[in-house]
Amino acid sequence: PDMPALLEGLAWQAGRWGAQMLLADVEERSAFFEALRRAGFSVYAGQRVWRLAAAAAPAHAALWRQASGADVVPAYGLYQGLVPPMVQRAESFPRLRSLHLAYRQEGEMLAYVEVIEGNQGIFLQPYIHPQVDNVRELLDGLAAQPRWQGKPLYLAVRSYQAWLEPLLEEMQSTTAPRQALLVKYLVVAQRAAVPAREVKTSEQPAAPAYNVSMDPVKGPG
Repeated sequence: PDMPALLEGLAWQAGRWGAQMLLADVEERSAFFEALRRAGFSVYAGQRVWRLAAAAAPAHAALWRQASGADVVPAYGLYQGLVPPMVQRAESFPRLRSLHLAYRQEGEMLAYVEVIEGNQGIFLQPYIHPQVDNVRELLDGLAAQPRWQGKPLYLAVRSYQAWLEPLLEEMQSTTAPRQALLVKYLVVAQRAAVPAREVKTSEQPAAPAYNVSMDPVKGPG
């Protein structure tokens, strides 16, 4: 009964801290789902959290390598291409705060995994391009990483990557009930006028210029 007041107080306090939004994940059939909707939360994606089974081929662990600062820009490009704009608005690009794994196919970044390590297990958020040839081997490689052997391993599969789920079933992985991912925005977007600038043309074509600042901690900006 106190859920509406609790959520309103949470939003008020988060706004004082300068937060622009609140995120929630809840089982779709939970009573809390309707309470969150009534409190102004809206669904931006769905997900299932899978517990990965033991790897069938431990050698596949070598397919992944730890991401470095040089991987930020290509990983950001992969993120922009895979993740729907509605999700990008609610969730920012994962920063290199801790361990991230990367996979390249013929030199192109086609898979990237955010890793969150805890006392009770490992939580993985994958970004895998559908063009990857050996997706089953990549999933086996995640389960076979030496550094987290013996710990429960969980993989979050978002609705826009649901094509991974049949492969996880083949691996005999198990899943929790489907969850809804919700967001409540605490700010209102406003359009601002930008003065037009005079553009001078040249008879000779200029080479395209790219100006991407990269911070190994915060990502591209």
